[in-house]
Amino acid sequence: MRFHDGEPVLAKDAVASINRWAARDSMGQMLKAIENELVALDDRTFRWVLKKPYPKILLALGKLGTPCCFVMPARIAAKRLLAESGYAGEPVTSMAAQDNAAHKAWGDVTADLLRRLGMKVDYAAVDWGTVVARRAQKSPPGQGGWQIFHTYWYGVDCVDPTSRPIRANGDKAFFGWPNIPQIETEVAAWYEAKTLDEEKAVTRRLNKAAFDNAIYAPLGLYLQQQAWRTNVTGITQGPLPFFWDVAKSV
Repeated sequence: MRFHDGEPVLAKDAVASINRWAARDSMGQMLKAIENELVALDDRTFRWVLKKPYPKILLALGKLGTPCCFVMPARIAAKRLLAESGYAGEPVTSMAAQDNAAHKAWGDVTADLLRRLGMKVDYAAVDWGTVVARRAQKSPPGQGGWQIFHTYWYGVDCVDPTSRPIRANGDKAFFGWPNIPQIETEVAAWYEAKTLDEEKAVTRRLNKAAFDNAIYAPLGLYLQQQAWRTNVTGITQGPLPFFWDVAKSV
């Protein structure tokens, strides 16, 4: 079993995840109160010993109500990489629009994660208009600039290298203005590709370069649900609302 980034799911990840979950969940707290030990024995095995039986343990670990006991990667590697990066405790400014429920949730999770990794976070909880205005600032974070902001794109905007977020051509790139010749070389190669196999090969190289250089951090994807009345016809499925051929009967 592997995580989304290809790293294997290890016993230490399960142990760390159970501990995080148990600190927040009522059943988890009950389990911790009768716990004798919870340790990883090797990469594939961990041992959880309780002082007495807990008949509802499967319910506790498998329930769908929050908090859920999801297994997430341990943060040891992330903390090591942070230390190797030369981070010296300076504030990191992260913006998230509070008038958009999704943006607020992403911002809250980001701020919490960075703090758990040991970073000092300047969480700019503002409205979307302020995010739009401030993200255009190229000044240092302490002078009105920023390091992180949260947004989303429609899936159709990101299906190939014509996508603006993937570009790294300096001042012409999306906010953040990355300047990475390797990425631009691969984008140009994609435009020159003459077959689908060539496009796929270029795209694999481009995706790796984008992740290696942290052009942006994809948080995931979700579907927006839509509904319409039964007397509305001609709805065409697609990534955006298409209004042609739509009609309403009496």
